[in-house]
Amino acid sequence: MLNIHLEHPVYLDENEQYKVALIGFYSENNIYNLLQDSQMTFENVKEPLTIDGGYWTVESLQKHIRHFLASKVPSVDSNKFEVLKDNNRILIKSPVKFHMGNTIRALLGFDAVVETIFQDNYKSDSAPNLRSVDVIEIHCDIVNTSFTNHPRHYHRHEETSILYQFYPKVHHGFKISEKPQYPHYVPLKSGLNRIQQINVGLLDQNGYLLQNPDSNNILYIDLVRV
Repeated sequence: MLNIHLEHPVYLDENEQYKVALIGFYSENNIYNLLQDSQMTFENVKEPLTIDGGYWTVESLQKHIRHFLASKVPSVDSNKFEVLKDNNRILIKSPVKFHMGNTIRALLGFDAVVETIFQDNYKSDSAPNLRSVDVIEIHCDIVNTSFTNHPRHYHRHEETSILYQFYPKVHHGFKISEKPQYPHYVPLKSGLNRIQQINVGLLDQNGYLLQNPDSNNILYIDLVRV
């Protein structure tokens, strides 16, 4: 959430109509693809492996699990645990039986079947969800509801106000720089006669607030009289 309080409010003429548009958004792509902590449990190991919420690649996940196995199951060659990309699926090879929590299962494309115990080679049921987000939605509380301006999204964001949405084109760790070539001006919320507080929410395509730590978010909006 981004919030700004204007020391000098913007007063609006009730006889005029106004619109607002996003003209620039700048940030860093540190967005999590695992939104909450998950766990893996291994056969004959009492302590579970915790996989913290954050951004995970196949390589970093494999390294994390191998390090755990090397310290907890020295009788097993931890290098035999492999997380591989197999076309558009994930293939896991494991020298020991294990169980995965639902969030890490969903990240890797495995169906959420709680009783499944993995062993030997196991291929994911669908493509992994390693990309952190498909769409970034910029919600602003001074514009009309998305039901009015974005009818295709009414089923998902009926009570919210979308100012702009876009797909981040940069990889994790790189700068996000979004400057619309043709700004889309959205009508202000009806009955608004003074702007002193502006609240902006950065959400993903599922309506969840982005978990994008250590990022400097800069947003420019343009208010016009029409």
